[in-house]
Amino acid sequence: MITNSISAGRFLLGDFSKAMTGDRMDATVDISEHHDQNWTKNLLTILCEMRGCLAVTRPSAFRYGAF
Repeated sequence: MITNSISAGRFLLGDFSKAMTGDRMDATVDISEHHDQNWTKNLLTILCEMRGCLAVTRPSAFRYGAF
């Protein structure tokens, strides 16, 4: 099953030595004072983001199911 999230009552269990992690994008930090009433209230909005990936080299090393 391919999914971006795991719903409540489900699990993912695996041997993570059979997978590789990587960076899809460097970490970014964006700061803005131009949102809603930030300018008049002297506030800042901060967005921090990092994107990664998980490449599974042996799919049989992972199990997905219900509790």
